[in-house]
Amino acid sequence: MNNLSKGGYSTNIYVQMECASWYTRDDNLVQVMSSHGNYVLLNPLYSTVWQAIGNRISKNDLEESVLPEVSKVTLECILSELCSKKLISIADEDSLI
Repeated sequence: MNNLSKGGYSTNIYVQMECASWYTRDDNLVQVMSSHGNYVLLNPLYSTVWQAIGNRISKNDLEESVLPEVSKVTLECILSELCSKKLISIADEDSLI
């Protein structure tokens, strides 16, 4: 049975923030404090994705909320970079149980 939704992602995959805190600055850029105490300033495109994530969101809902401003390919690159910096995690909900 195919468990892929119309966006091409498994319907159980979620993106979740893994930071200590964050805020949107007056210039609409997001500044994040990692769980290790490092500060990261996100550029406008990354800030758009970050704000759409909120605390936790399914990949399908995230994709829908940032299109057409962020393409699927660009979104994957952004998510990969945020994961590598340990600012977010991406997991299948079933694996979290």
